[in-house]
Amino acid sequence: MKKLLTTTLLALALSWSTMGTARDHAAVPAADKADTVIIRVGNAQIIIQTDNAEELRALSDYDLNQMITDLNLSIDTAAGGIDYIRIDNDGQGYSRDTIVETKRVQKTVVVQDDYKVVVEGDGVEDADRWEQYDGRRTLGTESDVHLELGTNNWLEDGGFPSETNAPYAVRPWGSWYFAIGQVNKTSLGGKLFLHWGADISWYNWKFEDHDTRILKGPDRLEFLPEPRDVSSIKSKLTATFINASFIPMLDFGYHKKTITKADGTTVKVTRLNRSGFRIGAGVHAGYRIGSHTKIKYEEDNNTRKDRDNDSYYLNNFRYGVTGRVGFRDFDFFVKYDLNEVFAENRGPKLNALTFGVVF
Repeated sequence: MKKLLTTTLLALALSWSTMGTARDHAAVPAADKADTVIIRVGNAQIIIQTDNAEELRALSDYDLNQMITDLNLSIDTAAGGIDYIRIDNDGQGYSRDTIVETKRVQKTVVVQDDYKVVVEGDGVEDADRWEQYDGRRTLGTESDVHLELGTNNWLEDGGFPSETNAPYAVRPWGSWYFAIGQVNKTSLGGKLFLHWGADISWYNWKFEDHDTRILKGPDRLEFLPEPRDVSSIKSKLTATFINASFIPMLDFGYHKKTITKADGTTVKVTRLNRSGFRIGAGVHAGYRIGSHTKIKYEEDNNTRKDRDNDSYYLNNFRYGVTGRVGFRDFDFFVKYDLNEVFAENRGPKLNALTFGVVF
């Protein structure tokens, strides 16, 4: 009967091995992985591991029940370790090796569907169950590249220069603002985060009157009409800055929740995604690295462009306040410079105003 049981088990093992079955490697050292057959009876299991079918056929010469008896593999001796039966290379005998595994308690972080789960324990079973992971949605600091696209204007005594028909009035449409840089998001606790980073930005002020020209005198900047007989198409002032910003944000997409796992236990999870509403206000500062005027006009039926690089009495430093409001993957921003665009007594008293969207 014992021989029949052994032969039956080996026959099953051979058929499964031929099909390339390798169901479970969790209880086998990684270095020993090969074709593996697992025979389960209730909660007990027999693992047969081999490199080829010939080795499996050689096992038919052994009485597995007697083998267990000879090696005294009882429940008591197996407790606290994993017992391996190793057959000698010459096929004439066998021996037992015991590998003792120590229990380790650690924190395992796994994420599914934007949820960050901290599991106390070895975490293997839970990591298998909670397979999805998104590395960007973690506590601490995360970084990303952002693009800002908007429009520029400036205020004079709290109003727009276009209201007084000033020669330096600008067109919001066409006075583009563009910035690219890196933003970092640091958790400060709860729903409070700090958005901080650096970028490079381009301010374009396109004048409402295409004939407006900027003349830099020895002491002051003048905005004068085009003196030549030409057909003006565009006239603008551009300034480039390197900037830094620090914006505390309340992110209402962040919340904690208790969920029930498949095994019936509960765990607290932290949701850190961008599907919720967020709002914040902070400060920005920048240093000018370039500026120029650009004039486009038609003369003698030819389109011409004049570009002049100069400081135009622009302030080298800028600083101000920034407001942000966002939902999902988009943020809307507004920037207002507290200091004036031009140096004191060198030009009109104007404060830059910019608003747009962050991608």
